[in-house]
Amino acid sequence: TKPVTEHVIDDDAFISQCDDIMAEREKMLSYGLDHFTEGLFSLVIDTTDRIQHMFYRFEDPEHPLYSEEGKKKYGNVMRDYYRRVDGLIGDITQHHVDDETLLLVCSDHGFSPFRKGVNLNRWLIDQGLMTLSSDPDPTDIEGGALFRHVDWKNTMVYSVGFSSIYLNLSGREGQGVVNPSDAAGLKQKIMEKLVEMKDPQTGSRIVKNVYDSKTIYSPERIMDAPDLVIGFDAGYRMSWQTAIGGTPIALVEPNDKEWSGDHIVDPSLVPGIFFSNASLKKTAPTGLDIAPTVLSAFGIKPGEKMTGDPLF
Repeated sequence: TKPVTEHVIDDDAFISQCDDIMAEREKMLSYGLDHFTEGLFSLVIDTTDRIQHMFYRFEDPEHPLYSEEGKKKYGNVMRDYYRRVDGLIGDITQHHVDDETLLLVCSDHGFSPFRKGVNLNRWLIDQGLMTLSSDPDPTDIEGGALFRHVDWKNTMVYSVGFSSIYLNLSGREGQGVVNPSDAAGLKQKIMEKLVEMKDPQTGSRIVKNVYDSKTIYSPERIMDAPDLVIGFDAGYRMSWQTAIGGTPIALVEPNDKEWSGDHIVDPSLVPGIFFSNASLKKTAPTGLDIAPTVLSAFGIKPGEKMTGDPLF
């Protein structure tokens, strides 16, 4: 494992910048609501996302950059921001919502600790699914990014991005070697082995679920989708090097960056929230239901190709 490095971001300056952005949003909200009479009013608050990405390390004692000193100084930053946003929603509810107003509040995801990065291409190498012409230089912090060391003629599978696995498919990839007739069987083999992957340092499970793209993407989007999507278990995420096509030597490495919270894990671990001032007719709403719900609120029938259902 590589040594944990000192963090270099000025936490106080980062909070100050987030406060400035949030204050500007609050002014926009106040001005907009004061001049709004009817129609659709929408506001996006993303500062909570930035705060959680950067300050989860002071909430999680298992994170490499956690410290009691940091916990004492920054341990309530995330909660304080949620209280701030809750105050906004409370003000909107009290002063701008009446019996003829529909209020919807939703998030697209929650958050999870990001303690360790997983070099998935190294796992593929260990499984005999990827071959290198040579190992990357140990001093190369990117681990041979952009697949510089990959022997494509002897590689069946590769990973790039934050949760994606692709087959080196003949007829699709430039140097594809996997026969399309073998794709389904190969994907099933990878899925079964991935959920058995363990952290060599702790024995903990790394992957909670793996999803075949054919089961989660619509047919017209399959060509744009990865072949498999990984749902990591809590604490793990695709490494920074894998995201850019790197092949570092270690399987798992400590995340020594301030970006210490994330949501690129199995969706069951980071569900979004939804609440409104109207009763729902659906017990388990999803993000895909929001657009049809807004259209229905204005008496507009959602189009036939629109995914999701009105919630009221």
